[in-house]
Amino acid sequence: MIKNCVNCGKEFWANRITNRCCSQKCAHKLVNKRIKKECVICGKEYETKRTVADKRKTCSNKCVRIYLSKIHKGKKLWKNRINVIKGEHCWNWKGGITPLQFKIRNSHKYRLWRSDVFTRDNFTCVICNTRGGSLEAHHIKFFSIIIKENNINSLEEALNCEELWNINNGITLCLCCHKSLRGAPSQTQ
Repeated sequence: MIKNCVNCGKEFWANRITNRCCSQKCAHKLVNKRIKKECVICGKEYETKRTVADKRKTCSNKCVRIYLSKIHKGKKLWKNRINVIKGEHCWNWKGGITPLQFKIRNSHKYRLWRSDVFTRDNFTCVICNTRGGSLEAHHIKFFSIIIKENNINSLEEALNCEELWNINNGITLCLCCHKSLRGAPSQTQ
C-alpha cells in the first residue's frame, strides 16, 4: 500500500494500515512538532506539543486554576457528600449486619482491656520476652468460647459480661507467638 507521509508529504510503501510516516525520524518530528493554540481563558496564543494539544486548553497554571474552578462551579465536593452517604443512604448498606465480634473488638471497653493487659505485662511478649513491636492481647480462654458459653448475642450483653473483660484472662503476645497459639486448643477445655 502506497501512502503519503503525514509529516513531510513524501510517498512511501506502508506495510501496515497504521503507518503514518515514512521513517522513525519523521514520526519523531511529527510527535514533537509544536502547534499554536489559543487559551480558553485569557485568549492569549501559546505553543504546545502535538501530543499534548488535544488535552491542554490553557496557557499557564494560573489559567488552569481559573478553568478548573469554572468547570467545578456548582458541583458538590466529596467532602460535603460524606454525611449524606453514611448508613442507610450508602449504596453498600446491608441493614446493619456487622458481625458481633467486630462490634466487640472495636468497642471502647475492648481497647481499655487490651491496654490494661499490655501495661500489666510491661509491653513484653509472655512467651519469647520480646519487648515492643507488634503486640497483640490474647484471651487465655478463647474469645469465641466465652461468647458461646455466656450466650452473648448483642454488644450490650458483651459489655456486661465480666469474664470477657477479666484482665487475668488476657496475656500479651507478639505477632509470631500469637499465630502459633491460634491453632492450639484452649487451656481451659
